[in-house]
Amino acid sequence: MKYDTLVANYNPLNSDNLMDNHVRGSSSKDYIEWLKVWAKQGLKHPKVYIEATLAMTSGWFSIKEYKPLMNMDWHDQLDKDIIPEETVQRPQANRNLANWLQKKYDELAKIPILDIVLSFGFIASIVPAFAFTTTIKYRKNQNNEKVWVGSIPTVISVVLGCWMAPVSEQIEGIRYLYPIVLTNMILILWCIYCEKQKI
Repeated sequence: MKYDTLVANYNPLNSDNLMDNHVRGSSSKDYIEWLKVWAKQGLKHPKVYIEATLAMTSGWFSIKEYKPLMNMDWHDQLDKDIIPEETVQRPQANRNLANWLQKKYDELAKIPILDIVLSFGFIASIVPAFAFTTTIKYRKNQNNEKVWVGSIPTVISVVLGCWMAPVSEQIEGIRYLYPIVLTNMILILWCIYCEKQKI
């Protein structure tokens, strides 16, 4: 990709079109030069950088699903340019089960209220933020200075896994949310525990 094709290839919700062609595979010297230009342009046009960051992370704050949160379709994709389809054996039973589970999940995701609970924003923003504030309140109530340490893995998962992820609204980007999906129940139980301690 050449410099004059940057605008045509720019997608505010996905940096891969530019990143893959300009950053990955570059030498260390080229990468450092690229970072210098990136920083210089950021100082020159801060509003554009803020808008771009908000666009990239918007999916993690939305309670409207762009794509099903637990979509299995992309795991079953096969790049025929790399691997001929006839050389790959995929058991039909597994595919049928995956399709059935996907259908049931999609039906659940259409139920009002439940659709909010299954949204990106609820899982990536609302529950972690609630757990974090509950932890801070619990720390003050219990006079326990170290209890906030338990929030570090969640904060790191949200900041590094979601806010710094290259895409937040496409099927492939959902993988960044999986660690939080798997720990959300623990966060909710932790909030319940903190509330019970006040009784």
